[in-house]
Amino acid sequence: MNQRWTTSRTRFKTGASVVYDGLYTDSWGGQLVLFRGDRFPSHPEAGPTTWTYARFGNRLRLGSYEEYAQ
Repeated sequence: MNQRWTTSRTRFKTGASVVYDGLYTDSWGGQLVLFRGDRFPSHPEAGPTTWTYARFGNRLRLGSYEEYAQ
């Protein structure tokens, strides 16, 4: 529980490796589902940005990520 709380406040930079599966939001309000091993992408119009962990990704591996990706 504490690990998720700490992670939700951490900002990740574009190009860094994703450590936790889940939904991430960027500093421009965009949302993206990312999995461990992916790299944080740049914003398509604004370029490099920071990402914040938004939701725990337990159900993402089960294929029910549609509810998170809205």
